[in-house]
Amino acid sequence: MTALLRRNLVLAFARTGLGPLKRGLPSSLARPSLALRSRSTRPEAVFALLRVPWPSGVETGTTDLPLLDKYRVSIDASPDEVWTALGATVWRMSNAGVAALLGAIPPRSAGDPLVTGSAIPGFAVTEATRPHRLVLSGRHRFAGYRLVFTILDRGPGSGTRLIATTYATFPGFAGRLYRAAVIGSGAHRLVMQRLLRRICADVRRRAGLPA
Repeated sequence: MTALLRRNLVLAFARTGLGPLKRGLPSSLARPSLALRSRSTRPEAVFALLRVPWPSGVETGTTDLPLLDKYRVSIDASPDEVWTALGATVWRMSNAGVAALLGAIPPRSAGDPLVTGSAIPGFAVTEATRPHRLVLSGRHRFAGYRLVFTILDRGPGSGTRLIATTYATFPGFAGRLYRAAVIGSGAHRLVMQRLLRRICADVRRRAGLPA
């Protein structure tokens, strides 16, 4: 995921004519006409120039954000079993390297990911209502976001429905570039689909079934 995110960000910035990132492109993707002369080749040098002011409350879950997308999956397990697998999977998929690259808040893990007030890199646990609802909120240089997991009991013998809903805002020019790099490219969709598959696999492993 880190490599994919870096590549998409580099491509998006390069297409705008921001020369410092052009040299990071593979030769097959580089477009010399977009290059501007600059001694800096580090993405961080450009990121520092593109920071935008944030309203308070984005990473604490108190600011409303636009709906981005929603994914659903049915799981043959109880809500408690899905809740446990959700916590374990979210913890394993967190990436401190990506969080550091993007200047994410919160920057590091703290506490249990299924307890309100805890954190994983890039996400604060702003609501945890076992076994029905987990809300992860955060922000970085280019976006403010909230990921809401809802677990619905479908009744005896009918399993559970897990819904993952993303809310996000991408302010300013830099935000639009980031949205094109991560959302427009389909990278976010792939990450969310992989996350749900891994939750399903974790439930099966815990039940002693083949993943």
